[in-house]
Amino acid sequence: MLKVELLKSYDAATTEAKLEASKNDFPGRLRQWQRLSGITLSNSTQASLTETRNVRHEIVHSGRRLSHAERGLAQRLTDMGRWTYNKIENDTAKRDLREKNNVVRAILRPTLAFRFPVELTAEGFRVRSLRTDLGVPAEDLEQE
Repeated sequence: MLKVELLKSYDAATTEAKLEASKNDFPGRLRQWQRLSGITLSNSTQASLTETRNVRHEIVHSGRRLSHAERGLAQRLTDMGRWTYNKIENDTAKRDLREKNNVVRAILRPTLAFRFPVELTAEGFRVRSLRTDLGVPAEDLEQE
């Protein structure tokens, strides 16, 4: 998207040089794209995009693993990222394809959801008690 906007003002070689120089500066590229395209993302969209990028960075570079309890967060970040990308790309056919595929995933999501909280330990996977994770007092568990 930035490339398209840059090509309106620069030749192909200059455009490629500018993209190469800013390849690791997403916030800078986003600001430049907004300035060149005249499209402004709302403050809430920019905040959601920043949050999505921060969590992605933690997952990719710091080994963060989202827990089962964070699946709502993961879904929200995924949706916001997709919606923002759709707005930036501004391609109706690609947007419709992504959204159609997302509906299929949404229908299948309950089928594929984890049934028990699982954690990876040095010894392997450990399945935890749902009651413990949900905060059922130990004395209630002993009665069974």
